[in-house]
Amino acid sequence: MGYAGAWKQAQTAVAQAREETQRLNVGFAEEHLRNRQETYHQFLKTLRELDAYLVGQAPLDPTVLAEWRDRYNLYRAGIDLFGAPTVIAATNAVGGALGKAMPRVTLESEVAQKRMRETFYTHRAELHEARAALTAAMRADVAVPYTGE
Repeated sequence: MGYAGAWKQAQTAVAQAREETQRLNVGFAEEHLRNRQETYHQFLKTLRELDAYLVGQAPLDPTVLAEWRDRYNLYRAGIDLFGAPTVIAATNAVGGALGKAMPRVTLESEVAQKRMRETFYTHRAELHEARAALTAAMRADVAVPYTGE
């Protein structure tokens, strides 16, 4: 095989390597998108769980709230690591609203539980607005456009 044959063989190998790299990049991007979608979904679910718990009538359990806080922090960290800048900013706004809606109190007395629920209700609309803006930012980041097919 002469120089021209070796050159052509090398070009073919380079083209194959480029195609494989492109295929791997597409696969990585799809996996990354699925991960963000799942993280976003779980974070929104966590926010809704808190809302349902605090508007309910059952006594507030510090253990349940601690478990909720752990899930919130887990998904929040995922957003901070992998989320789009607009989603991170909207998540910060949710965190600010949560800070107002959830006072740091011990929940051993009925009075403290009542105070927590009252504070939550006072700031619930602000929290819902922040959550709606977050949902819109998440949708803009990861939603696949519906084509009607």
